[in-house]
Amino acid sequence: MLEARVGYGLATVRGLELRGGLDIVFGATSAVDVVVGAAYLASPFSFPLHIGGAIELGAFLNTSGAREPAFLLRTGAVVAYRLAPSLYVEADLPAITVISAAGGLVALGAGARIGYRF
Repeated sequence: MLEARVGYGLATVRGLELRGGLDIVFGATSAVDVVVGAAYLASPFSFPLHIGGAIELGAFLNTSGAREPAFLLRTGAVVAYRLAPSLYVEADLPAITVISAAGGLVALGAGARIGYRF
């Protein structure tokens, strides 16, 4: 899976970020999902490492196999490292994903992504 995110940090709530994203899924089935959500990250360190959690809601669209659109919910613990003032790399472990297609699916896994904050 290839994941990309853009986020907007709220000045009024330190550490809260509203975000949107696009994921491209490769594998036994291929798909695209579009998500919106939020992350809350804090940095108790003297270097730009942040920890927290995130939740995302969106649409999961299969591009192969059964092509019915589905609801997607993803949540997990997040670790992010800031490479530049607006550029970051992020990992979530565990990532819990619920997809409503074909009777439903719950997946436990991990993810890594690169993102841009503005």
